[in-house]
Amino acid sequence: MTQPTPLRLVLTSVRPSAPATATPPDRLAPGLRFGRFELLVQQRRLLADGQPVALRARAFDLLVVLTAHAGELQIRQQLLDRVWPGLVVEENNLSVQINALRKVLGSDIISTVPGRGYRFTAALASVTLAAVPTLGELPGGLAAVGMRTNLPLVLAPLIGRDADLAALGARVDAHRLVTLLGAAGIGKTRLAQALLHARRGTYPHGVGFVDLARLKPGDSVLATVAASLGLPQPGGDRPLAALVLSLKPLAMLIALDNAEHVLDAVATLATALLADAPRVQLLVTSQTPLRVAEEWLMRLGALTLPAAASSARVALQLGAVALFALRAQALDARFQVTDGNVAQVVELCIRLDGAPLAIELAAARASQMGLGALVAGLDRRLALLTAGRRDAPQRHQTLRAALQWSHDLLSPAEQAVFRRLSVFVGSASLALAQQVLIDDGPGGLDEWAVLDALGALVDRSLLEAVDGPRGAGDPPRYRHLDSPRAFAHEQLCSAGEQAQLLRRHALALRARYEQARDDLFGGRLGCDAWQADLDVDVDNGLAAVAWAVVHDTETALVIAPVISRNIVGRRHADCKALWQAVEPLLDAAIAAQQHQQGGLLARAVCECAVFWINHRIGHARLRAEQALALAEAAGDLLTQYTALSRLAWICGDTDDLDGLMRVMARMRPLHDPSWSPYVQAITSEHAWIAPYLKGDFDASLTCLQDLSAQYNACGYSTLSALSNLTAVLTDAGRVNEAITLGRELVARFANKRHTGPVRAHLNNLIRAYLVQGRTAEARQGQHDLWPYALQYDMLRYWTANAALLAALEQRPRAALALIGRSDAEQAKASPGMARVADDQRLIDRAEGLAVAALSGPVGDAACDLLKRRGASWSESDLAQLAFADVDL
Repeated sequence: MTQPTPLRLVLTSVRPSAPATATPPDRLAPGLRFGRFELLVQQRRLLADGQPVALRARAFDLLVVLTAHAGELQIRQQLLDRVWPGLVVEENNLSVQINALRKVLGSDIISTVPGRGYRFTAALASVTLAAVPTLGELPGGLAAVGMRTNLPLVLAPLIGRDADLAALGARVDAHRLVTLLGAAGIGKTRLAQALLHARRGTYPHGVGFVDLARLKPGDSVLATVAASLGLPQPGGDRPLAALVLSLKPLAMLIALDNAEHVLDAVATLATALLADAPRVQLLVTSQTPLRVAEEWLMRLGALTLPAAASSARVALQLGAVALFALRAQALDARFQVTDGNVAQVVELCIRLDGAPLAIELAAARASQMGLGALVAGLDRRLALLTAGRRDAPQRHQTLRAALQWSHDLLSPAEQAVFRRLSVFVGSASLALAQQVLIDDGPGGLDEWAVLDALGALVDRSLLEAVDGPRGAGDPPRYRHLDSPRAFAHEQLCSAGEQAQLLRRHALALRARYEQARDDLFGGRLGCDAWQADLDVDVDNGLAAVAWAVVHDTETALVIAPVISRNIVGRRHADCKALWQAVEPLLDAAIAAQQHQQGGLLARAVCECAVFWINHRIGHARLRAEQALALAEAAGDLLTQYTALSRLAWICGDTDDLDGLMRVMARMRPLHDPSWSPYVQAITSEHAWIAPYLKGDFDASLTCLQDLSAQYNACGYSTLSALSNLTAVLTDAGRVNEAITLGRELVARFANKRHTGPVRAHLNNLIRAYLVQGRTAEARQGQHDLWPYALQYDMLRYWTANAALLAALEQRPRAALALIGRSDAEQAKASPGMARVADDQRLIDRAEGLAVAALSGPVGDAACDLLKRRGASWSESDLAQLAFADVDL
């Protein structure tokens, strides 16, 4: 019969293999002391000052060899043959282990003989060992059975968890029972296995790994633990006592993995072992705590995520991207994370919550779909992320299976809260969650049941408890991560509760925003504090409006104006989308003369005017006039006054002094001095314009300083009044003062969380530079303003600046093309309306300089051709044109 071919392992090396040379047994003392260390060879333990020291297996073997030949030079080849007998390995492995020993022992115990090898130099003494039984001395025939680690011989690389591994090791060193908590697929098992693998030689009787995931109802935890560790099966009337008796003599670390579905049994076993097996340490992995005495918790979070704008080099140093890259390359060797695709990879990892299982499942799809399609498909992630490894547990084969495993362990009340909370976008306060999730029906959820369920879901890592708007001192808020929320939403739809919960959600947000408006306009909260309080619910409010636009017009008209006042100037895209959705409701209500809604409709139309005033001034005028008429019909004096203040601002923007004076005359009899400081401030924003248009700059500056003081009095720190102060200083000829103030304001707001306010300060600073002809600084300012111009619909302002800058830089053809683009932006923003006066003055100056600079006679037709050319350019072409060093 033909003999089977033996399996052969081939390892590459820079040196030839050498025969193994065993260390003579008589040279190995059972216990050695040097300095403050004790080396217990047979127990494979190193003690420092009597306490165990964590040491990897190869480093321990190297220390044994060095102490067995203490004082002798051990050449590198000898050490390689003795520590890695029969294996061919790279020589740098020896240096790595020497460095590891020196980190523990210090640098003076092992000396280096350059070019040759190492010598152990410390004085050694024998020690008498404590009575720790060997396997042959254990009861119950354990010598015959043998202890098992039940660990894989080779572990997959542990990516991005070095800090977590060190933290877990420190926790295990300090406490006998540590529970590693985390959501399904977060990597608890791999981290626990990595710790045990590193500590196989640390404990006298080793380590043991027990997988509890496959246990079904009725299966015995005790029998599984015994079988996994190679212990006799605990029988008789008292199986727990029998298992504890078997473990009592042992000094070892045992990991009980995936305990969440057998918590009671694991808690009972842990309590017994803590009481009667004093040298057994336990590491439990679970989605929820055991809740027993002496338990110490460590919660495992997501892999480290990079910022959205990271280079490939930076992103690959962080766990989430590194794991995705490794798994994607395993399936497609051509895949690389580059500066060209890193933004997509980062977005993918962020939307997958940095969860290792979800990232690995996504990486399995990358070669099939490409990154773009993969990111776009995450809205269907539960159907998409299904390509798990065949050797993985069934619950890790798909993202849905992992979430289903966790969901099935919940009580009915916990399942109800889990699925119902999915109607929230982002987080929810306890009060808001209780308002939406309670069920008044028989056997339903009351507010206390909701509170208990939220706590249990946080314990199980299915929800996060996050800080409120004022930080850790606030009550926590509760939120789903993206993947659990997708699963919870499916459960909500399957339960037939979606329509009811969306309505409850919208009505709860309506009540919140009604109260918020009263708090702001009534002066009960300062503006900054009010904004911070509402910021945490902006996304919830936007979702409520989206529902209300279809189902409940009145609710939409309550919420939308308050959201707009909160985020205007800070989240421009969201604010614009909000009004684009709501404005058809305004038009329908106005056309139907639904004045029975009274001040509600007037306030909504007025806030719409406030939003559009810096983007479509003609449209803003129309809305302000409509709001004024509606407020007059409803007898709403405050909204009348507010609408008139907006009309006054629009008159000032268009240099209409006569119109401004007429509007201000209408405002005077309506004014109520009892209105809050906030109302007084926002309705006085136009006061500086009349003296400005009359050329009385000193009076205008005084008005702006007074307005700034009013803003401070009502807790409003965006200081938009100071932006106008910069512009007035410029026009008053005090340009150096304007530049100094402008720089201060840009620096103050550049690093704020919401960078929207910086755009106005930066724009006015650029214009001050242009007045002085400081083109280099103006050009840098234009670079800095470019992303804001795109984000905040500011291209008509930006192109006006760019046109004058090009003219000052002696690029007249570029200046004319940029004027053409500015004309196009103006026509798009406010069809049929003249430019804002400040912009028109910049354009006139730019055109005058450009025409004068062109050599030879240039007719109107040639100028118009250049303008039309610029008007048709794309945004990228526009930036290239504006920042070019040469003319067209």
